[in-house]
Amino acid sequence: MTQGQPTYQQVGAELNIPWVFIGITHGMECGFNFKGHLHNGDPLTARTVQVPKARPATGNPPFTWSQSARDALIAKGYQQVTDWSVPHMLHHFERYNGMGYRRRGVPTPYLWSFPICSRKPSSSPTATRPGSRQQAMRRGTDAESRAGLKSKRFSHPNNGDHIMSKKARMYRYQRLSRHPE
Repeated sequence: MTQGQPTYQQVGAELNIPWVFIGITHGMECGFNFKGHLHNGDPLTARTVQVPKARPATGNPPFTWSQSARDALIAKGYQQVTDWSVPHMLHHFERYNGMGYRRRGVPTPYLWSFPICSRKPSSSPTATRPGSRQQAMRRGTDAESRAGLKSKRFSHPNNGDHIMSKKARMYRYQRLSRHPE
């Protein structure tokens, strides 16, 4: 991720998004390959084929990674986000991939994938690498301080060991009251 840091910082500075968020999203969507769309990893030589289809909507292929990344982040509205604390960043990672798992009351592998967090083996490509939550926490306080993030410790939602902000506790309480574990 640090090899792409200058590119993530450039795109992030233009849109006021922490480079760490862009870098982790790039890892989750493209495996840090700068030849794939940030939207979904499809090749930059054409518009996206997978969901979201036909992105970027403007311009002509082949696209640069930065063009595609800006389009993906703006399409999700991330340039308007003002709170990039760790709990909110985790919510935005989940939102980036879609909220389908949440609606079923299942922890999303996009956040929680890692052998120690899996209940059963998965053939999902995200299950073979750390989820965005693990990557965000692994970045440590050095990256958090440079990105302006507040450091907190979080556990898997099925584990009772938490230290959370008041907002994160309220969010978890609301989620659990809709989908009891």
